[in-house]
Amino acid sequence: MNTNLTYLAIFLVAQCIVNAEEINAEEVEWGDLQGRFVFDGVPPEPQRLPIDKDRNSFPLPILDESLVVNTKNGGLANVVLYLLPSQEVPLHVHPNYDDDLNSKVELVMQGGRFEPHILLLRTTQTMLQRNKDCVIHNARIEFFNNAPR
Repeated sequence: MNTNLTYLAIFLVAQCIVNAEEINAEEVEWGDLQGRFVFDGVPPEPQRLPIDKDRNSFPLPILDESLVVNTKNGGLANVVLYLLPSQEVPLHVHPNYDDDLNSKVELVMQGGRFEPHILLLRTTQTMLQRNKDCVIHNARIEFFNNAPR
């Protein structure tokens, strides 16, 4: 296994610094942000993860998903982009944000994989973990403000 891929982590952070004056909520216009992250060059072949326990439970190979590239167009999967608001300008939240304020978000473990690979969760939401495999899994959860113990 390529050790560079083992330690490869893609962390993309975009920071929006707004130098605007105070805005009334009635004047705010909402929009959509669209884009695509593309791997530059020839992507490496996906590597199999070593299965040292419960080998009979996983008939299909489990691939390392630390770098997932679409071989047809170079698009990257599992990219997280977040915008940080300016500390000087009040943050206006879209009214639809409250629609799923207390919803349940599901993480499924199946075939030795976690789906979705990246799960975003607000502090008001409940996360359900479902294990569809016949062996026990543990999800690694990292928080922005609370370090794992």
